[in-house]
Amino acid sequence: MQQQCLARLCAQAKRYSEGVKEEIPEFKSEAEEFEFWSSSGEGADSTAYLDWSHAKHTKFTNLKSSLVIIPLRWPVSTIEKL
Repeated sequence: MQQQCLARLCAQAKRYSEGVKEEIPEFKSEAEEFEFWSSSGEGADSTAYLDWSHAKHTKFTNLKSSLVIIPLRWPVSTIEKL
């Protein structure tokens, strides 16, 4: 297992040093994409797909909150059970 990981890391380092970036695959669902980019997935090391040396910090100032605040009137006994 360690030998496989080492071989994979060496191959990634070689591709990176050669400037070769892999194409990001098409995903059939959001769950499939999540699995790919998650820490256990194939794309967990995004440096094989993206050149982070060109990344820039950005602020999204016009985002709207996805939360909606609503008033609720519950009996105290119900709240205490939560």
